[in-house]
Parts: sequence; C-alpha cells; structure tokens
Amino acid sequence: RVLEFDDEESSSVAPLHHQNIDDESELHGSSVSLGLSDFIFLNPRWLVASVACILRHDLTTEIYEVRRALRNAEHLEGNESLSMDGESSLEMELKTDVNYPVITARDACLLWQNKKFTKKAAERALQYSDNRSVSPYDFLERLLVRFGVFVPIDLSIDKTCLGGRDYSRYCEYSDYPVASDNVVEALPKFFFLPSLLGPGDPNISDIWTFKTVESWKTTICHTILFPDGVPPGLMERITASILSDLYTNPSPVGNSNLSGRKDSTGHLRIKEILCWRSAFFLKIGSETSDNSGGIVNESIVEIFATLVDQDSQLCVASDSMGVGMRRLILSGKGQAGDMGSKIWKGGYMRVLKKAVKHVIHEYSGLEIERQAVCPQCLAKKPIGQASIWDHSTIVSLRARGEQVIRCRYGHMNNIRLICGTSNEQSQVLSTETQPVGDTDIAVSDLLKAVVIVGIWDDNSQRIVRAGSGFFVDKKRGFVVTAGHTLMDRGTWREVKGKIVIGVVPNNSSRADPVAVYRYFARIVVKDPSINDNGVCKLDACVLQITTRMENDVLESGKEIGEQPETLLMNNPAMMKKENFIQLNVSQKFELDEAVRILGFNQGGEGLIGPGEELNRCADFARGYVVMKFAIYENSEQTPNRKFRPNSEIVVICPTIGGHSGGPCVNQQGEVIGILSRADPADRQRCYLVPSSEWLPLVKVARRMLSSSRAV
Repeated sequence: RVLEFDDEESSSVAPLHHQNIDDESELHGSSVSLGLSDFIFLNPRWLVASVACILRHDLTTEIYEVRRALRNAEHLEGNESLSMDGESSLEMELKTDVNYPVITARDACLLWQNKKFTKKAAERALQYSDNRSVSPYDFLERLLVRFGVFVPIDLSIDKTCLGGRDYSRYCEYSDYPVASDNVVEALPKFFFLPSLLGPGDPNISDIWTFKTVESWKTTICHTILFPDGVPPGLMERITASILSDLYTNPSPVGNSNLSGRKDSTGHLRIKEILCWRSAFFLKIGSETSDNSGGIVNESIVEIFATLVDQDSQLCVASDSMGVGMRRLILSGKGQAGDMGSKIWKGGYMRVLKKAVKHVIHEYSGLEIERQAVCPQCLAKKPIGQASIWDHSTIVSLRARGEQVIRCRYGHMNNIRLICGTSNEQSQVLSTETQPVGDTDIAVSDLLKAVVIVGIWDDNSQRIVRAGSGFFVDKKRGFVVTAGHTLMDRGTWREVKGKIVIGVVPNNSSRADPVAVYRYFARIVVKDPSINDNGVCKLDACVLQITTRMENDVLESGKEIGEQPETLLMNNPAMMKKENFIQLNVSQKFELDEAVRILGFNQGGEGLIGPGEELNRCADFARGYVVMKFAIYENSEQTPNRKFRPNSEIVVICPTIGGHSGGPCVNQQGEVIGILSRADPADRQRCYLVPSSEWLPLVKVARRMLSSSRAV
C-alpha cells in the first residue's frame, strides 16, 4: 500500500508498508541494495533535486558554505554538532577554486537537508512510515551507490589520488557519523564522484608502462575498439561500475571456476587507486596460501584502464586503427607463473568482466570489437605495433582444445594466459603436452660433464652450500656455474670457504652416475657489474680447477680438508691427464623446444629430507622452452633491486634445489643456458641464464689465462 499526500511537494517519495522485495537483493547481491525496495517515487522532481544537490560544478564551495551557515547552530536535525576541526580543515582546502570529486556521507546529508524541497519530502515520508529501519537519506545514498553516482571509497589505503589530488592523508575525516538514528548497517563514510573529475590527465608514463624489467612478471591486455567513436561519459561510468563492484564486494575474483566449484583465493584489497577522467590505475593485493606449507603470501596485481584515440602514446595496436576510432584498454601486470593465474584471480578478471558487461548492456547499440593483445609484443615491440586477436578467435581456439596461439610476428602464447582459463583442467599440462620428441643424445652420455659445486667451510668442517655446474673447457679446466651458488644473493659478495668440485668418474657405470669430491677450484671471472655498482646482471661465473685431492672423498665432512693436494693450475700437461669431459654450447634455441636440465638434486629423495644429506647422484628433469625475456629500452626501472638480469630463457620444467648452475641442454646435448632460479609462484616454471650471456665470460677467462702464462 502506497501512501498518498495532498501536498505535491511532500508526495515526492513514500514508504512501502510491506517487507523488502527479496528479488532486488538477490539480483544485485550487494549490501547497498538492501533497503532500496522500501521506497517508491511519486514525483521524479525529488530525485532530480537530490542528485542536483551533489552533481554541481561548485560542490566543494557549496559544502563549505552550508557548513559555515550551520556551524553556530546548537543542533542539526538527525546529526550531531559539526566539528570545528573538520570545518577548519575544509576551509583550508578551499584556498583553490578546483572542484574535488569526493564527498562524505555527512556532507551529502547536510546538502539534502539544506534544500527545503528534499527536506520536507523526507520528513513527510518518515512521518507516515511504520518502518524506520532505513531513512530517506540512507535510501538516497544507497540508490546513488547502486547506480554509480556515488562510489564508496576507503581513504585509509596506501595511496588515493583522484582528479590529481592526493586524498591519502585525509582519512581523519572518517570519524564523521552517519546521518541516521536507526541505520541497518554502517555505510562508507566517503564517496567518490567520477562524473566530477576534471578534464586534465597526468603524465601517465610516470605511473604505468606495459613493459616490465622483471622476468617473473608479465602484462596481459585486452581492448574494446569503438570504430565510430564513443558517447560522452563512457569512461566515468565504467570507472564507477568497476570501483563500486570492488569496494562493495571484496570477494574472491572467480566466484567459481570452470568446474563450478568455489575458488580458494583470498579476498581482494585495494592498496592504491589513481583516477582521472580518462584513466585509472589500481594496485590490488590478495592473500594466497601455499598448498604445500600453508604459508600465506600477498600477491600484488597492477591494473590500468584508459580510453584513448589513435594518437595517444598509450594506445596499443594503434597501427590497426583509423581516424575517429577510440579504444578502451584494460591491462593487468603481475606474476607470470601458472599462466598468469594470479593476475586473473587478483582482480583483473573482475575488472575485465565488469567493463565488458557494462559496455554490452548499457551501450547495446554501439558497434564494438573485443580484442586481446599479444603479451610478448607488449614486452618486445613498440606497443603501437602490438599484434591483436579478435575475441571470437580466442574463444574458437579454446573450444577446440588448442594450447597455444601465434601472433602475426610469430610469438607463441599459451591460451590460458590470454583468456584466463582455469587451472583445473590443465594440472598435468607440463607432463602431458610437452614435446618430448626423440632424444638424439642420451642423458647418461652427458652427466659425466656435470659437476657438484660446493663451498667447504673450514670452521664447520663441512660443505655448507651446493649447486651444479659443467665443464665448458676441458683443456683449461673451466667450469660454468650460477653466481648465487658461491655468492650471497643479498649483497653478491663471495661466501667464505674453499670451492670444492665433485665429478662423476669416467669409469663409473652409466646407470649409476654418482659423483666423488676430487678437486678444488677458484672463481676466475664473474659479472663485472657486481664490482662496479653492487648489482648483478648475470647470474653466472667461470671457475678453474686449481688442485686435485690425493684421494677421492665420498662424504662432505672434514675428510675433504685433510687431503693433500696436487697443483693442476698453470700445468697444462697435468690438466690434460684428468681427461675432463666438456659439453658443447649453442646460442640458438626454439620456442616449444624440448630441453633437459642436468644437475644434482639437493631437495631430498625418498626417505631423505632436504638438507639432511648431500646428494651425489646426478639426475635430470625434462621441460620445454616457452619464451625468452630481455630488458628493453622502455622497460620500467627498479633501482633498489640487487638482481637485474639482462636476459633470461623461460622454461617449463620441474627443477629442484641443487640444480642451480646446472646446464640446460637441447636434444643434441648442446647447452643453451644454465639454471638460475625457479618462479616464486609456479615451481614448474624456471629461468635460465642464456649461453649468449655467459660465453663472453669464458672468453675473458681464456684471455686472462693466456696473458698470465705469457708473463
């Protein structure tokens, strides 16, 4: 039953005398929808007047004037007295004539109460209502949130910049009370008004780049192309829709995966928000747990969205656009492991779906083209030349069960990275779909060139660090290994101790490649940038065998330090008698090429746990090459990072601790790189130092040895 009023001005809104309409709450699935079904409008003038109070070019000035006019009043209806501190702070902010797009719930209520038309209608609605759980002003707030005029926002996060103004330091305003005596639940104290954003945009290049300097990161990008232009206010409405969804529903990204089961990813938390009229940038954190150890980590995803034309420096694939076209760009950057699953689950899927849904539903008459951008093009080429795929092409390939897709430049990308397919049906991707092929060179023929590289500590009388390596020059006794095996990764200083080398004897069984500790070595050459500026750009070093122990040692204890030594360094005849076996090196490799990583697993085996006993039995792991990562000219810079590799090869391969420094060989037994590290998010994904990066070190070592002999 709807109440009727004789007074037209007072009959603008009326309460309904029945329970809330459940359908509405179920439809929107958000707390802001609760209470919206308690009222109906009898006169649209009330709604128009209420919105006009807020969406005005002089909003900031109007708020100040209303507060100043009422500050001497002893009582404001429905509210506590105004805070002089808050009023003074606001007065300080009004030293500029810029209109800021933020309003508090209290100030919105003051503006509505200051207008006779809206105030009188609200009073009559309360007078004839028998259910005051939601006041007309609460209803208005929720209604404006529901339709994107108000965006609830938390100013206590790490950084909040709206329309060029930093609001991060204004969280002290949050102690304003909500203007209601019987509110159902506490509403957000601050609201962001996207429609009041000014026209000026910052230098976005200082905030966002599609490039990345870290090989464990990748950038995913999707676009919506508008061939005939866009209607006014499109970006503001998309921004409001996305932010409202993230703030009011901080639930896991994919409420369900392809199998229909609930996702276990943690809730999303906006850590930074920077917003302008034609762009916004979000930094979102989500807590994820390590299934093996139960350790909770926070995964960070950066999301950028902008509406641009062909001439913008941020326009991807601009060479495929014509005059008058506009492109909505949505991009996410984060961990590349598990085909970017943490990017998709960390907020990007949510943002992409919300933007696409808004465009399709609200602008159904517009001609649009949904597209995906090649991630490798974004990393390696100017973004304007990036290759794109039509959305229908991606859907068709995924429906056929295809695993990879090529761009026009030949870059191969996994479908899961492009479309965010759930990991449920691809758990065994690395073992079922990897191209094993026919092995030309048996692993047993290669393992005798692979060595254990360890550091023997004189104080503790044992080997304290261990990795792998291989002979690259048998004539000179040169071994290549990873730099971090012998150096501290935090400072890249050499760890104190003697470098001990374990080899598989030439007379050992092919089926039982067990190493013995036989030699000591020294570092001949390492990355020169370590000494120059303390930053490692090449996780590799070249060792030279210096002496041989009198007897082979089987244990990693004090017996190593008790052995008499025979000098081999600078003695070519003695070095030749050792009959070292070396591996050939190649600087060429192909994407999807089958590879094997050789080394000595120190991660534990059988009943032996990690670190309990030093393993001397060589093994290998199969994998395949997925990409080469290199730092390009326009990549983002990370000056505080101590490890900044120039180039890395990304391989899908289940490596284990102890394999570091071990050679990665192709089917012909040629070394294409050495193992540097595993991906922190995906243990199946690892990174190699390409042979093209450390071969120059070998040449330097040879020159140094030749010059020392000449002297």
